[in-house]
Amino acid sequence: TTSSDSTTTTTTTSATKKYEWTTKDGRNYLKVDGKAASGWTTVDGKKYFFLADGSAKVGILDEGGKRFYFDAEGVQKLNWQKVGDKYYYFKEDGTILKGIFTVGDKKYYLEDGVQVVGLKKVENKWYFFTEDGKNKTGLIKDGEKYYYVTPEGERKTGLIEDGKKVYYINEDGTRKTGSVVVNGKTYQLSDDNVEAGWNKIDGKWYYYNAAGVMQKGWVLDGSWYYLDNDGVMQTFWQFVGGKWYYLNGSGAMQKGWLLDGRNWYFLNESGAMETGWVQVGGTWYFMNNSGAMQTGWQQIGGKWYYFNTSGALLTNTTTPDGYTVNANGEWV
Repeated sequence: TTSSDSTTTTTTTSATKKYEWTTKDGRNYLKVDGKAASGWTTVDGKKYFFLADGSAKVGILDEGGKRFYFDAEGVQKLNWQKVGDKYYYFKEDGTILKGIFTVGDKKYYLEDGVQVVGLKKVENKWYFFTEDGKNKTGLIKDGEKYYYVTPEGERKTGLIEDGKKVYYINEDGTRKTGSVVVNGKTYQLSDDNVEAGWNKIDGKWYYYNAAGVMQKGWVLDGSWYYLDNDGVMQTFWQFVGGKWYYLNGSGAMQKGWLLDGRNWYFLNESGAMETGWVQVGGTWYFMNNSGAMQTGWQQIGGKWYYFNTSGALLTNTTTPDGYTVNANGEWV
């Protein structure tokens, strides 16, 4: 090896040839048996391409409709190579790849040999190609934009139901959030997906099913709840379908005995408030037209009955004020 300020020369000898490498101003030159190398040359199993000035080609070489790549030393490189800010795929024979290219279980898309990432329509099918070869499907975030691509290659926009999640994506890739009405149904959309279940909006509670549709009327979620025509959860007394129901402060429908103010009410297994005669646990009670449990003497259907302070009808006994009532509780 010899060197000067800008030139280095290295000589090697194989069994049949003598190779003399010279590096000048960052470029590599080769003489084989004293003659300057040109075109394709193989040295120690490595391939080079020497230009007309005798220097080894560095970077991309386009020749005869084919493309090759050589590293900083001039050695041909294959497969994926990053050149500038782009990725290329180089085959040994120089074939320029176009379209979808599969390597193992990964898919890539190339245009003129250059890898393309992002959303791409290929032969009437949509794909979203990533740099690492993953073909994404489902909801995809690309910078500030969103896309939805099915495994079958269909791109969807508008309201999209995906299992338990619902999205709304505009044609331009933007997403809607908050409340949106589609075909008369109201959906509550968040930044990530529809919030299935309870959502508190402007101080009011709403319920959305697994598909993201706002519910109205009766909803079962552990307990029964009632939502008005605007979807707002109701509390306290509500008149529904000709019957009264009581929903506590959390909106849950109540059953059984209920003390509201000074009055007791009885709500049956369906939650409906009872009026008139009610039998509970073998004991008879009487509720007036407002549903309030009665006590003391009450005239019902032209007959007198006596109810103790707990509202229970007295039968076959003498009332506290000395009157006799029969087995039906009637004053005799």
